[in-house]
Amino acid sequence: MPASSSARALIAALGHRLREIREDAGLSQRDMATTLGWHSSELSKIEHGKQTPTTTDITAWCTACHTPDLVDELLAQQTLWFCSTHCRDEFAAAPQRFPAVHQAGAAVGADAGMKNR
Repeated sequence: MPASSSARALIAALGHRLREIREDAGLSQRDMATTLGWHSSELSKIEHGKQTPTTTDITAWCTACHTPDLVDELLAQQTLWFCSTHCRDEFAAAPQRFPAVHQAGAAVGADAGMKNR
């Protein structure tokens, strides 16, 4: 399923935030990759929004950077990305199966300035 531009923006923002955390910890990409046991290209893909980090990746990243307090914030960003790429189509099919849920969600979206598809 192709990612929407908003989903790509969310994952790029997450990658940028992870890069900031690594740099604030004083770690080079090479040092970070070695610490995590990853190839440096994987690290680069995550930081540039080309690869989505898993929950395990995010937790390991924060552990390596001594920032365990940021795990929840980053997992929330990952969840937003997941919902923007996977839940939207399921939600679009909801009127037939769950009309009350769909109406409530549409109202929330309208309040947030979102347009119906």
